[in-house]
Amino acid sequence: MAENIEVSESFANALDTEDWDRVEELWLEALDTPPIPVEELFEVRRIIWKAGRKNLARTLLELLADSLETTGNPRQTLKALRELTRLADGKPGPELLDRLQASFSAARSNTPSLKPVLAHHDIVSARRPLEELETAERWLDHDLETVVEVVGQGVGRVVDVNLELGNIKVDIGSARPVSVPIGAVDRYLKPLPEGDFRRRKVEDPEGLTAIVAESPGEALVEVLISLGEPSGVGSIKAALEGVLGSEKWTSWWAKARKHPRVLSSGTGSRLRY
Repeated sequence: MAENIEVSESFANALDTEDWDRVEELWLEALDTPPIPVEELFEVRRIIWKAGRKNLARTLLELLADSLETTGNPRQTLKALRELTRLADGKPGPELLDRLQASFSAARSNTPSLKPVLAHHDIVSARRPLEELETAERWLDHDLETVVEVVGQGVGRVVDVNLELGNIKVDIGSARPVSVPIGAVDRYLKPLPEGDFRRRKVEDPEGLTAIVAESPGEALVEVLISLGEPSGVGSIKAALEGVLGSEKWTSWWAKARKHPRVLSSGTGSRLRY
């Protein structure tokens, strides 16, 4: 469900009365008052567009994009330019697409496969630039060294990105890396955020082993957060493989489950934490 974004009372009053000059005045004031309230302005833009003032919406969005380009926040700039591209009256011009690709490059500058991905998925020359952008983002969301969960199989690192064959390989410690077509990555691969328990198993197994031994309750809480849903004992044990020996499980579990943040529901085989 989309998050409801509230607009300020001043904006709300101007929009309710369709005082478009006042709306523009408030928009310019917002651009001159850091930090720019980007999400609020996107909501204002949506309301303006819905009211049929499409040219005004585009103009204000262009002003937002111009301002964001000077703030050094390429991800917000990319969001604004993506929206401008989506709302373009006809085919977006090459200048807008150049800016779109430049902001994307800046937002993903630390990803190792950026250049080859853009060489393979050039946004500026694409017939459907936003689709090309989404494909490029999908590749870089699963770039080399990214720690991901392979649904139903385990957690590991991306070890190969093959743009020609259109697939990604993940090393989860088995005999052969798991190969996933780029079109299926959203279903079968889940990038794990920084600090996630299962990601730390891959990045710092020794450090995590010490934490699991020293703080059973806190470690269990982190495991449950990582799993993202009420989980049975089997799933918890699987998440701890490699950082907790099987011979230590019983005593560890007896301590860990007493943590006040660990709640349970169900009984028997349906018991979940």
